[in-house]
Parts: sequence; structure tokens; C-alpha cells
Amino acid sequence: MHAGGLSGRRGRESEVCKEVWRRQPYPSRYPDLGCRLNRARLVFLRLREVRWDWLALSLTLFCLQLSPADAQNPGACSGDSPQSVCAGSFLVKGPAGSFVEAPRIDTAVDISVSGIAARVTLRQRFGNESAEWIEGTYAFPLPDDAAVDHLTIRVGDRLIVGEIRERAEAKKAYTQAKASGQRAGLVEQERPNLFTTSVANIGPGETLEVEIGYLQTLRFDNGQFSLRFPMTVIPRYIPAGELKQAGSPVDTGFGWARATDQVSDAPRITPAMLLTHGDSGHQASIRVRIDAGFPLAYVLSPYHPVEVVERGRDYEITLVTGTTPMDRDFELVWQPVIDGDSDVAVFSEQMDGENYAMLMFMPPRDDSHVVIPPRELILVIDTSGSMHGESLRQAREALRMTLSRLRPVDLFNVIQFNSTTHSVFDASMPASIASVNRARAYVAGLNSNGGTNMAPALTRALTAPESSQHLRQVIFVTDGGVGNEEALFGLIHRELGEARLFTVGIGSAPNSFFMSRAAEFGRGAFTYIGQANEVALKMDELFARLESPVLTDIGIAWPGHVGAEVWPEAAPDLYAGQPFVVTARVPAMTGNLTVSGKSGSGHWVRQPVLQRGTSHKGVAALWARNKIRSLMNRRSSGGDADKIRKLVTATALKFGLVSRYTSLVAVDRTPVRPTGTGASSAAIPSLMPAGMRDSFLAGYPKTATRATLNFLIGLLFLAAGMALGLANRLRAARCSPVN
Repeated sequence: MHAGGLSGRRGRESEVCKEVWRRQPYPSRYPDLGCRLNRARLVFLRLREVRWDWLALSLTLFCLQLSPADAQNPGACSGDSPQSVCAGSFLVKGPAGSFVEAPRIDTAVDISVSGIAARVTLRQRFGNESAEWIEGTYAFPLPDDAAVDHLTIRVGDRLIVGEIRERAEAKKAYTQAKASGQRAGLVEQERPNLFTTSVANIGPGETLEVEIGYLQTLRFDNGQFSLRFPMTVIPRYIPAGELKQAGSPVDTGFGWARATDQVSDAPRITPAMLLTHGDSGHQASIRVRIDAGFPLAYVLSPYHPVEVVERGRDYEITLVTGTTPMDRDFELVWQPVIDGDSDVAVFSEQMDGENYAMLMFMPPRDDSHVVIPPRELILVIDTSGSMHGESLRQAREALRMTLSRLRPVDLFNVIQFNSTTHSVFDASMPASIASVNRARAYVAGLNSNGGTNMAPALTRALTAPESSQHLRQVIFVTDGGVGNEEALFGLIHRELGEARLFTVGIGSAPNSFFMSRAAEFGRGAFTYIGQANEVALKMDELFARLESPVLTDIGIAWPGHVGAEVWPEAAPDLYAGQPFVVTARVPAMTGNLTVSGKSGSGHWVRQPVLQRGTSHKGVAALWARNKIRSLMNRRSSGGDADKIRKLVTATALKFGLVSRYTSLVAVDRTPVRPTGTGASSAAIPSLMPAGMRDSFLAGYPKTATRATLNFLIGLLFLAAGMALGLANRLRAARCSPVN
């Protein structure tokens, strides 16, 4: 290009540049720049114009983050407060319309282990750092076999002791106390592993401590004891359905979901979730004391670093870090060193003149060769949004290991589900090299997204055409993040047939209530995988159980005791390393008990002596808890709901236990909130389970009502921003000849 042409072009650019800058909102800021910065100006202008695009994108993402708070599916941020829950703090609207900070919550856990049971004391400290009177409501998990029987509230030196009442009566007493300005506490069961604590009238600058106590049976598996303390609630998928009318008794609660025809209590099981604990507390200290009575080979915690101090044959275990964020279940495992080969243990307690017994017996060690029949393995994997990241990696690895164990005589299929259901084959296929390789490629390509819509996948797995030559075994890999457990249990009861259902829990905080009950109803077993390095070991254990049960047709004969009340009523098939625990109320602890069954090597019989049982406080409460659990299982399988409600209520009231129909309530007689002073209500969020925090946006299901509306609004913002950005660029192009 010659000099004259270049000079002329620069002149035209200069004029264009001056004209463009004269049109800007603040031309006086750049009076002397002129054409010397022509290109820089044009670049800067175009960057300013692109801001429309970024603004629109930001608004879209903002709408997506707001969606879950009002959706049928899990949400991480609250749209009802001016500050996002994701930021680690939570604000609630005060009585005067101003926003105040919700109570902080910290937790101390004290566990005392003796025999095969643990007494657990859970202390929740609610700290009100605002200048307002506040009611705090907090949803929290407990083991699904917890027998909750204790509630106290402590403020300073004042102690308020709770009592068990029917649920409606307890709620009424709490509500009246709250309105009257009295301190009060209420503990309600939403699911066997999900409870709600409500605390009324926490004063400005006050810290109030709620103490909850429960009994729990230890797990004994493959020669080692273990206990789990869950510390957060996994977000639960709520299937869409006809919404209940606003204001109805079921359409109340503090959660993000509305009641549906399948989950009438959805608002009570869907607390808001914090992505990080920030300054909001949610820290727990844990101390465990094991009165073993015999030396232990080891004590370890797979998911938290612990310090173990041995004092003779007693052991004290604490966290190395002192406290830990409440975003992952705590598990403790220990192995006893016991001489001999005792395979039946008997514990007893006398209460109100009645005798209660608990038996734990191990199946025989059968070293005979077991012929494994041809099997049809149906592998079902959860690929919903809550499985994003580490959970899906663990699940894929579990499936890969399962595929490697298939034999040519076996049939198999792989089914994935999220909001929809899909399978690698239309029907189960022989485990040929080609079909297994195709399935491996299918598993490797699985990604997570959408909601946890389990029912279609369960239906497909259980109702597919069966082969008379193959034993159907369904391996169900999921985090159990669902709220419609009852509907799913009913489906299993209806469609199981001769199949066996084995559940594999994945992630840092799975829904153990759903997983364990589904396996129980499916005549299988529940396996938990908490981190990637456990996959190989846990899947090997699962396959040892898949091969064949080691004890079937179990019968228990009590020595001439007519009227012994035994729970559970029927013993399941037992698998390798898996014990069976049964509780009974008997007229007398005398005579020999006969436990019999069929093993691979023939008939198996044991006859423990009842009067030699070890005395153990808490056996009666655990018997009552087993009775309540068995009765509720009957309800899930279609039993008379009214009759079961009466039996459960009577048992829970007699033994002082929280249940679906009973609650613990504590009320202070003296009002503390000044007359005429209002109070705020705050639903305290839970911490998002570990492994989900950094990827939760990827798991937002798109099946909600108002979530979908927010998503569409966001798309409109994005489209409008793109249009404005494009229009500005076209205008700039018309004003400037620069290419």
C-alpha cells in the first residue's frame, strides 16, 4: 500500500474515531486522544459492547442458581435472602422486614460402645449472633436404626428435659410455647435416618444447646465391628406430580420442594444446602469410647484421621484435627482379637418385670465347593446430577469390576438412569467377549446429569423377560438421593419375583435408609463404598455374597416359651461374613434356644443357653426399635396403615422413642421473649456432601416447575444480550472502515 493511501485511510479513521467518541457518555474524559489511539479506542469500544453478552450470561447463570430453591429438585442457593446460601452465610427476614443472620450451628458427638450397641449423645449448639429473637430449624441425619429416646435443652445453667408425645400433640405444645415467648425444643422424625430439630426463642447473642440421645446396634461384618455417624443430608430428588393445595397440612415446611402426590412431606426433607461451611459453623467434634472387654487388632477411620489412645482394654478415639466439617459420614472400624470360635452371642435386659433378649449369630464358615449357577446380572447405575465427579468415577469402576467377573454362561445388561432410563442392550445378552466389550465402552462413556428418577430403571430391571435357567441378580449402584422411598419399596415388593436386589451405596453421604431397606426387601445385601480406594475390596466382598447365600431357611425355636415376641419376625438368607441380629421379649431367660438353617454342607444347628446371656442396658429399647422398623416395613408392603400406626405409636410411647408418629418436646415454663417483641424463623441449611460442592451446578436437574421458568428467563436474558451485542458490533462496523 502506498503512503498516500495509508495516510488517507488514517484520516478517515481519525474522523470516525472522533465521531464515535463524541457519542460516548463521558467524552470529556478523553478530549485530546484523537486519532493517535484509534485502534486502541475501537478495540476498547468493542470490549465494552461485549459486556452485554457477559451481563446476559451472568444473569442466566444467576437464574439457574435461583432455580433449585423453588424446584422439585435439589438446590444449593436460597432465593429468599439477599445473600446467596452458596457464600457460606444465611440471612433470614426479621419481624421488622430487615434481614438478620441465621443461628450458627456446631455439633459435638460422644459415642460410648459396649457389647454390640452404642449409646450416642449428640449436642447441637445454636448460636444467635444477631440482635433479634430467632427460631432455628435444622434437618439432620442419624443412622436409620437409631432409637432416639432423649432430649434436653441447656441455656446457661438452666436445663429443660424433653418428653415423648404423639407427634401432633408435641407439635401443638411447641407451637404454643413459641407464641408465648417460652424456650422450647422439638425433635421430629421425617425418615428413619432424617430428623428435624426446632428451637424456639433463642435470644440475641445467646447460645442454646440441644442434646439428643440414641441407641444404635453395631454392624459386625467379615470379622470386624463398625459404626457410622452420618453428618449431612444428601439432596433428594422429588418426583413431579399433582401439587397439593397451598395451605393444606402437608404443604408446610422449610425446604425448597413442594409436596407432590408421591412425596407429601417434600418441604420437610429438602433443606437448603451450603456449598462451603464458611463462617456458618457446621463443624463437629467426635469422641468415641470403646469398652471392648477384649484386645483389638486395630481401630481405624477410613474417612477421617483419628487418634487412638489405649487404656487397658478400653479405647478412646478422637479426631486428629479436633473438629471436621459436617460434609462426610464418619465411620469407625475395629477388629477384636477373640480366642475360640463363638458364633452366637446373647445379651439381655429386664425392664418393668419383662425380659428382653438380643441374639447375634454368625453364619457357618463353609469351605465346601459351591457350584455357582448361571446368573443373569442386571447392572443398574445412577447417572443423575448428584453422582457427578468422584461418585460417578467410583460407580463406573464398580461396574467395570463386575463386568470382568462375568462368565460365558451368564446373561447381563447395563441400565443407566437419571431423568430418563437407557440400557446398553434391549434385553439381557450372553456374556460374550464382544458384548462385554460393548458394555465396557458404554460404561466408560457415562456422564452425570438430570434428576434421580429411579422407578423406571427399577421397573425395567425387575420386569424384563426372565430365563428359567438363570438366577436374576440386580446390582443397583446409587447414592440413594430420593424422597419417594415408600413408592420405590412398594415397587420392589410388587415386581421382585424370584430376583435378588443388591444395593451399592456411593458417595460421602448416601441415603442409607433407602439403600439398606431396598436390599432387605430385595433379599440381597447392602454394600457401601465411600472412596475410590475401597472399590476393589468392597466389590470382592459383594461378589462373595453374590456367589451363594451360606445359610437359608433360618428358624429360631424358643425353649417352651409360648408368647415370645420376636422382631424381625422372619430371618433373611445370610451371606458370607454377614451376621443376623434378632431381638425378643420372653417370659423367662431360661433354657436352650435352638437356631437352625441350611448351609452348603447340610443342616446347621446351634443351641445357646439363654441364662448365660450378658446383661446389657438398652436391649429393651433396641427390641422396641426393631418392632417399629418391622411394623413400618409391613406398611411399605401394603399393610393396614391405621392398625400399624396404632401399634407403632403405642410402642414408641411406652419405650420413649421418636418415630414417624411420636416426637420429643421440651418446654420451659417461664417466658423469656419480651411481650410485643417479634421473632424470626430460620431454616438452617446443611453442608453439601463432600465431592458435590465443586460440581453441583452440573447436577441441576431441569425438571422443576419454577426452576424451568427461571431457566427460560435466563435464556431470554442471554438472547437479548447477544442481540444487543451483535447490534452494537454492526453499528461500530458501519461507523468504521477498519477491517
